Amino acid sequence: MNKRIFYALIALALPLSARADTLFSTSDVPAAAYNDQPTEVGTVFWPTVNGKVTAIRFYKESGDTGPHTGNLWDYVSQANLGTVTFSNETASGWQQQTLSTPVTLVANHVYVVSYHTTLRYGATSQYFAVQHTSGSLIAPANAENGGNGVYIHGSSSAFPSKTYNGTNYFADLVFNPAGTPIVMDDRAGIGTHFDQGWNVEGNVPVIAPAGFGWIRDNE
Repeated sequence: MNKRIFYALIALALPLSARADTLFSTSDVPAAAYNDQPTEVGTVFWPTVNGKVTAIRFYKESGDTGPHTGNLWDYVSQANLGTVTFSNETASGWQQQTLSTPVTLVANHVYVVSYHTTLRYGATSQYFAVQHTSGSLIAPANAENGGNGVYIHGSSSAFPSKTYNGTNYFADLVFNPAGTPIVMDDRAGIGTHFDQGWNVEGNVPVIAPAGFGWIRDNE
């Protein structure tokens, strides 16, 4: 059997999971912690491609006892698109809770991800003095779209419509882009670097090892 065909057959049989994007990495942490009244704090953002939100994240400061509720909002209509109550939290650091039903987002439409806290939150002032981009997600600069780093005071969750000083409150999401390239497992032991391959079923791009192309049979 031709080695190129042999590798393609093995690669197609062993797909790995697709990429997921977040606005912030686990190494991104607030510059300071603040005690305040019950508050909803959030981040304005938009995806550059269609996709689904599967979870909501936030950075928890030590001494923040909760409870915490995560929310996803349409920026224009202020409609709530998804909500989740956090459970099994650690004492501090990044927390993540999966939505019961993934929420579909549309490319270049503006949304807000937020969480409600009863007492304490982490923040970095002037973080959004410039636009922040991470993968397929964009959080605009404070001068755009009416400001970024949003909040509203209240005893329960509500759309966070106020801004102050471009502050980042480290509200985040897990976003799975539609048609994300699927990286194929190199268990054949051929090649370690990857290039874009041709599309297979469902028009989903496939990543092929450098120097190896897929054999296409039109018969």
